[in-house]
Amino acid sequence: MLSSKYLSLFFVVAGLACLAGCARYKAEPLGKAVVHGVAAPKSRVSFAYHVFTKNDCKRYLGRDALAKGYQPILITITNNTRQYFRFSRDKISLPTVPTVKVARHMHTKTLERSMGYGVPGIVLWVLIVPALVDGVRSYVCNYKLDQDFARKELTDQLIGPFGTASGIIFVPKDKFSENFTINIIDAETDAVMTIHSDKVSGEIA
Repeated sequence: MLSSKYLSLFFVVAGLACLAGCARYKAEPLGKAVVHGVAAPKSRVSFAYHVFTKNDCKRYLGRDALAKGYQPILITITNNTRQYFRFSRDKISLPTVPTVKVARHMHTKTLERSMGYGVPGIVLWVLIVPALVDGVRSYVCNYKLDQDFARKELTDQLIGPFGTASGIIFVPKDKFSENFTINIIDAETDAVMTIHSDKVSGEIA
């Protein structure tokens, strides 16, 4: 009888130990894109972008988006006037993927692991505890990821006088090109201003 209790305790400790390195989300706050070395050319609206590397993904997104087929790009648009400009993602010449969809693909998957705990738990009930803890931790991890991706997303918005719009877009990796354009709309006149990506590739600051 005593050995049975020790065996049960062993499974609990072993299960919780496995969870120690699972279901975590950690990412650094995101800065803005700036042009390498010098300031961006002065114009009514200026912009810079940075193409994420694998290390950038892990640092700022907590996940390797490139391995999932998505190329993250940090875009920063600066209004240097007293006017208002409208920005929308559909005015970018690159095809973009909704951030919420990308976030879902980055989620921690726990079904198979939970089944690994849960099925034996029918016989050894003590294994159900790690399965439940794993499920809760994964839910919290995925929630944090969703919230962080939403905060860092470049959204449709009105850019006020001397204001800045900055955030990430996701492009299918096989459709990414560093030659792209963004159309910005003058909110008062509806005039279209086209911004080209050439010579404004930069770094995160």
